[in-house]
Amino acid sequence: MSDKRTSKRRTVLLDSALIKESVSRLTGWALRLNDVRVDEMSRSRLERRVVADRLRRTGVPTGHVKGRELFASYLYSENVILYNSDLLSEVSESEAQKYLFLAFVRAAQRQVYPEFFLSTDALSREAILMGRHGGDVPVDERVRRCGGAQEKLQARMGFAEGHASVLYAAYAQREGLVVSLLEPSLEALLALSEGADSRLSHYISGVMVVNEVFSRYPEMIDSLYSNPALVEQVFGEGGLKVPTQERAIVDSARPAW
Repeated sequence: MSDKRTSKRRTVLLDSALIKESVSRLTGWALRLNDVRVDEMSRSRLERRVVADRLRRTGVPTGHVKGRELFASYLYSENVILYNSDLLSEVSESEAQKYLFLAFVRAAQRQVYPEFFLSTDALSREAILMGRHGGDVPVDERVRRCGGAQEKLQARMGFAEGHASVLYAAYAQREGLVVSLLEPSLEALLALSEGADSRLSHYISGVMVVNEVFSRYPEMIDSLYSNPALVEQVFGEGGLKVPTQERAIVDSARPAW
């Protein structure tokens, strides 16, 4: 094992300790992030663990979802953050910090609002089952239920990933890092599945709305996590509109902090 690789591993662990404090401070939530383990894993083993985590959460086997490879992932069923040891030498220190920060945010979100994410996992199960066969459910009903579950999922993830993006933008700004407000959400979207560009404008809208809400009414963020139906209404297809001309300048949008 090279000294450089060993040094990078130590940096990851050191960054993790500091990032936990930042996530707690920026969210204002009472968190137990010291309970979240951080470990390394080869690319192939990490993919298998991610698939197993998804199976435990939804009860439906899905296989590996092809998308952009991320450096770190939070696995709810194991309460662990795994980082990709095969990418250790390929990512910069600032990139590693970004992925670790976002992974800790996802751990924090599930700690504080487990019901929001458990019901989101149930929606994912519904969308997968209805999209595959639906058992004895008539085709028309199956299509309706699959579409409804997918729309709710999209709204919820637009909100949750938008919140993660705004938090990371605040962290990066305080650390003197250059970052686009949208970058984390868009990377999460691209890691979600191939063809995710069809949902691009929706995720852009979600980040902008969360940023606006937090800058004006920060207490509403917690209210939204506590009211999934409101999230689906506000962040659903009918609730978000971003004019084309605004998308051209959205990368320069400043975070609410």
